[in-house]
Amino acid sequence: MANREAGLKEAVRALLEEDLDIIPQSDHTDLIGDGHLDSLAFVELVFQLEVRFGVVVLPEHMEFDNFRTVEQIVAFVAAQGGGPSA
Repeated sequence: MANREAGLKEAVRALLEEDLDIIPQSDHTDLIGDGHLDSLAFVELVFQLEVRFGVVVLPEHMEFDNFRTVEQIVAFVAAQGGGPSA
């Protein structure tokens, strides 16, 4: 399980850096509160999570707290059964 979480964290960090030009200072950095994720970046994040991890983000999942930090994004993806696509 720890290896899966480590792989998810690495993949989420790569998504943020490659697709959104966001490099968080830590896995606990508040991406929304610190201004890294604006509304357009948030939509792109959700889209990329669906594409890269195979999760479906339903309207009821659209709570900022699911996407506020790398740790919370990883927890969300894991809870949805997603993982990095090959």
